[in-house]
Amino acid sequence: MITDTKKIFGLLLSVGFSSIGFIAAITVTVLAAREVSNNPLFLGFPNAVGVGGAFLGTQMFYKISKKYSRLAALSLTFFVGALGSVVLFYSLIIDSFILLMIGALILGFGQSATLQSCTSTRVWTICNTSI
Repeated sequence: MITDTKKIFGLLLSVGFSSIGFIAAITVTVLAAREVSNNPLFLGFPNAVGVGGAFLGTQMFYKISKKYSRLAALSLTFFVGALGSVVLFYSLIIDSFILLMIGALILGFGQSATLQSCTSTRVWTICNTSI
């Protein structure tokens, strides 16, 4: 029972922190796009690309979870999302809008991991409390 509680608590903490980080990253990408791009029409592009990255990340998550395990898929997609934040940071250093878009796409993979872990937490909690 205690190990189950630790698992749920750990999963909830990881979902909470990754959600906070992703919301902060989305906010910063809009501000970064304003600084990097000379055209104000491109401000919404990083968020749209991030949604596309979340879609692609969900597909990647599904294939990895079927081949290996759900834990491996969550770990890999969280790691890829963290790499996306590094790419975003580097794009600000070198002042590249294209690299900012690539980083937003990769960061979207991390959002898919957050969404999948939220779903697994809800399903796990509902399935185990209804017994």
